[in-house]
Amino acid sequence: MEIKIYVENRSKDIEGFPSSAWFTLPINSEVIKEEFGHEEYKICDCEAPFNFNVEQHSLEYLNKVAELFNEHAGNEALKYSGELSGYLGVDILSFLDRIESVVVYSDCLSWKGYAELAVEELGYFGNLIDEVKGYIDYSSLGRDLSVSGALYQARNGTIINYGHY
Repeated sequence: MEIKIYVENRSKDIEGFPSSAWFTLPINSEVIKEEFGHEEYKICDCEAPFNFNVEQHSLEYLNKVAELFNEHAGNEALKYSGELSGYLGVDILSFLDRIESVVVYSDCLSWKGYAELAVEELGYFGNLIDEVKGYIDYSSLGRDLSVSGALYQARNGTIINYGHY
């Protein structure tokens, strides 16, 4: 997936040059200037898997976002980048800069499921014998874990550990 910006030519009266165009990020500002035949342009829109106001950011910032996005292309957390950065109240660049600390538990679609994973696979209580595990109230434990720290349940139900922001 790529990030594109929509750029308008600020001097539309230059003959032979387009009045607007889409560009794939990252891109050098010289390429945009060459496309329009001068230095006056305005970034107006963006196509990305997350929402953010491109008009508030410089081309340099947008290029950094695209570079980090491309760098982490295989990271499952990218799918939740817009939702999670909004929840955390951080800008998308800050989120992408720390995306390696995000763990997506795509098989956990409930807090109870996450509690079971935490006990069985993540060793939440250490090495418990099966007879003791039978007494654990996973629903209650999941509810407690949901409010205890750096966990988030995405709109599709997936549980995400976002580390400490």
